Amino acid sequence: HGESTEMGRMKSALQRRFENEGKSIEIFNPKNCETVSMEFKVDKHVRAVGRLAERLTSSGGASGGKGSSGESASASASAGAGAGERVSGLLVQKGFKHTLLDAEDLQTYTQLSANTVLQKQIIPIQIPFV
Repeated sequence: HGESTEMGRMKSALQRRFENEGKSIEIFNPKNCETVSMEFKVDKHVRAVGRLAERLTSSGGASGGKGSSGESASASASAGAGAGERVSGLLVQKGFKHTLLDAEDLQTYTQLSANTVLQKQIIPIQIPFV
Protein backbone atom coordinates (compact mmCIF):
# COMPACT_ATOMS: atom_id res chain seq x y z
CA HIS A 1 0.00 0.00 0.00
CA GLY A 2 1.17 3.49 -0.62
CA GLU A 3 1.10 6.42 -2.99
CA SER A 4 0.91 5.14 -6.58
CA THR A 5 3.79 7.24 -7.98
CA GLU A 6 6.20 6.07 -5.28
CA MET A 7 5.05 2.48 -5.66
CA GLY A 8 5.66 2.74 -9.44
CA ARG A 9 9.20 3.99 -8.77
CA MET A 10 9.83 1.13 -6.41
CA LYS A 11 8.54 -1.37 -9.00
CA SER A 12 10.83 0.10 -11.69
CA ALA A 13 13.82 0.02 -9.35
CA LEU A 14 13.19 -3.62 -8.46
CA GLN A 15 12.79 -4.58 -12.12
CA ARG A 16 16.09 -2.85 -13.03
CA ARG A 17 17.85 -4.55 -10.14
CA PHE A 18 16.73 -8.05 -11.16
CA GLU A 19 17.38 -7.38 -14.88
CA ASN A 20 20.98 -6.46 -14.00
CA GLU A 21 21.31 -9.79 -12.17
CA GLY A 22 19.87 -11.61 -15.21
CA LYS A 23 16.78 -12.81 -13.36
CA SER A 24 13.21 -12.66 -14.61
CA ILE A 25 10.69 -11.54 -12.01
CA GLU A 26 7.04 -10.49 -12.13
CA ILE A 27 6.15 -7.60 -9.83
CA PHE A 28 2.53 -6.76 -9.04
CA ASN A 29 1.62 -3.12 -8.48
CA PRO A 30 -2.12 -3.17 -7.68
CA LYS A 31 -4.11 -0.15 -6.65
CA ASN A 32 -5.48 -0.07 -3.11
CA CYS A 33 -8.37 -2.55 -2.57
CA GLU A 34 -7.66 -4.26 -5.92
CA THR A 35 -7.73 -8.07 -5.81
CA VAL A 36 -4.59 -9.89 -6.88
CA SER A 37 -4.76 -13.59 -7.77
CA MET A 38 -1.62 -15.70 -7.71
CA GLU A 39 -1.44 -19.38 -8.60
CA PHE A 40 0.94 -21.70 -6.78
CA LYS A 41 1.47 -25.20 -8.09
CA VAL A 42 2.42 -27.63 -5.37
CA ASP A 43 3.10 -31.31 -5.88
CA LYS A 44 1.49 -33.16 -2.95
CA HIS A 45 2.94 -36.41 -1.65
CA VAL A 46 1.46 -38.69 0.98
CA ARG A 47 3.60 -40.98 3.10
CA ALA A 48 2.01 -44.20 4.34
CA VAL A 49 3.30 -45.46 7.70
CA GLY A 50 2.74 -48.33 10.11
CA ARG A 51 0.28 -51.16 9.47
CA LEU A 52 -1.07 -49.44 6.36
CA ALA A 53 2.41 -49.25 4.82
CA GLU A 54 2.98 -52.92 5.65
CA ARG A 55 -0.26 -53.85 3.86
CA LEU A 56 0.71 -51.73 0.86
CA THR A 57 4.19 -53.20 0.60
CA SER A 58 2.96 -56.78 0.96
CA SER A 59 0.24 -56.33 -1.70
CA GLY A 60 2.27 -54.07 -4.02
CA GLY A 61 5.94 -53.77 -4.72
CA ALA A 62 6.86 -50.60 -2.87
CA SER A 63 10.07 -50.18 -0.98
CA GLY A 64 9.71 -50.25 2.76
CA GLY A 65 8.37 -53.08 4.84
CA LYS A 66 9.30 -54.12 8.31
CA GLY A 67 13.01 -53.89 8.91
CA SER A 68 15.13 -56.40 10.76
CA SER A 69 15.47 -54.03 13.71
CA GLY A 70 11.68 -53.85 14.11
CA GLU A 71 11.15 -50.30 12.87
CA SER A 72 7.82 -49.52 11.25
CA ALA A 73 7.27 -49.67 7.54
CA SER A 74 7.11 -46.54 5.44
CA ALA A 75 6.09 -46.40 1.79
CA SER A 76 4.68 -44.10 -0.82
CA ALA A 77 0.93 -44.77 -1.09
CA SER A 78 1.03 -44.48 -4.86
CA ALA A 79 3.96 -46.89 -5.16
CA GLY A 80 2.35 -49.71 -3.16
CA ALA A 81 -1.18 -49.42 -4.49
CA GLY A 82 -1.88 -50.26 -8.09
CA ALA A 83 -3.55 -47.75 -10.38
CA GLY A 84 -7.18 -47.46 -9.39
CA GLU A 85 -6.72 -49.54 -6.23
CA ARG A 86 -8.55 -48.12 -3.21
CA VAL A 87 -6.51 -47.36 -0.10
CA SER A 88 -8.34 -46.73 3.17
CA GLY A 89 -6.83 -45.00 6.19
CA LEU A 90 -6.60 -41.74 8.09
CA LEU A 91 -5.00 -38.78 6.32
CA VAL A 92 -3.21 -36.53 8.79
CA GLN A 93 -1.81 -33.16 7.73
CA LYS A 94 0.75 -31.26 9.77
CA GLY A 95 1.98 -28.15 8.02
CA PHE A 96 2.65 -29.20 4.43
CA LYS A 97 3.37 -32.83 5.35
CA HIS A 98 0.69 -35.49 4.71
CA THR A 99 0.71 -38.91 6.39
CA LEU A 100 -1.64 -41.82 5.67
CA LEU A 101 -2.01 -44.35 8.47
CA ASP A 102 -4.24 -47.00 9.96
CA ALA A 103 -6.63 -45.86 12.72
CA GLU A 104 -4.86 -48.12 15.24
CA ASP A 105 -1.54 -46.35 14.55
CA LEU A 106 -2.91 -42.85 15.22
CA GLN A 107 -1.39 -42.46 18.71
CA THR A 108 1.87 -44.12 17.65
CA TYR A 109 2.66 -41.71 14.81
CA THR A 110 0.84 -38.54 15.95
CA GLN A 111 -0.13 -36.75 19.14
CA LEU A 112 -3.81 -37.24 18.25
CA SER A 113 -6.22 -39.69 19.81
CA ALA A 114 -9.37 -41.32 18.47
CA ASN A 115 -12.65 -41.19 20.37
CA THR A 116 -16.09 -42.66 19.89
CA VAL A 117 -19.24 -40.60 20.11
CA LEU A 118 -22.39 -42.40 21.16
CA GLN A 119 -25.57 -40.59 20.28
CA LYS A 120 -29.19 -41.45 21.08
CA GLN A 121 -32.18 -39.79 19.56
CA ILE A 122 -35.40 -39.52 21.57
CA ILE A 123 -38.61 -38.74 19.72
CA PRO A 124 -41.62 -37.95 21.93
CA ILE A 125 -44.85 -39.45 20.61
CA GLN A 126 -48.19 -38.26 21.94
CA ILE A 127 -50.21 -41.29 20.77
CA PRO A 128 -52.05 -43.53 23.26
CA PHE A 129 -51.10 -47.19 23.11
CA VAL A 130 -54.14 -49.43 22.75
